[in-house]
Amino acid sequence: MSRDAKRVAIFNATIGLLESTTNQNDIKISDIAKDAGVGKGTVYVYFNSKDELLQLAVIYGIEQQFVQLKTLEIDGGFHQSFTTVIGSLDKKIMNSIIFSKALIFRQPANNLHSLEEELSNTVTRLKIVVYDIFRVLSEKAADEGLIKSDFTDSDLYFIIGGIVMVIVNYRHSFSPYSDLSCDELYSMLADKFVQFLK
Repeated sequence: MSRDAKRVAIFNATIGLLESTTNQNDIKISDIAKDAGVGKGTVYVYFNSKDELLQLAVIYGIEQQFVQLKTLEIDGGFHQSFTTVIGSLDKKIMNSIIFSKALIFRQPANNLHSLEEELSNTVTRLKIVVYDIFRVLSEKAADEGLIKSDFTDSDLYFIIGGIVMVIVNYRHSFSPYSDLSCDELYSMLADKFVQFLK
């Protein structure tokens, strides 16, 4: 396995454990190494501490979400495309919540002075990708005559923020929509999207 492949395997193993473990303190370097298919000592060749590994894995995980969203196929009509996008975004939001715990409850690792800046840049790029995807959805809806084409960037940013908040609340059962299935939620969000931009 090449050096880059080992690093990616370690990141993927770490992300897998972050997603499947309720208490991050239970994550051990030996578990990460085992899941990555490398020796425990190899992990320390690449990372100085567990904190450093967890924090860099979070940035790697968000970057992977960025790549996945950027390459998302948005084919078909508005409603089909909207469901595809929201389903993908829903999963990304859940992962981001899991990832954020690895940052919120830990002090930055000693040698990661630029962690905040790097994370901020990554999140900014992710926001741009999400905006661009919703711009495509809006254009599909306008082409189908569901909305007017004179919506503003502010309108679009506002509705994106609302959709993200509904999904976050839905996943934490803080939502009046908690009794809806995912398909029902996505359909309702598509209707709200159209109503807002009409």
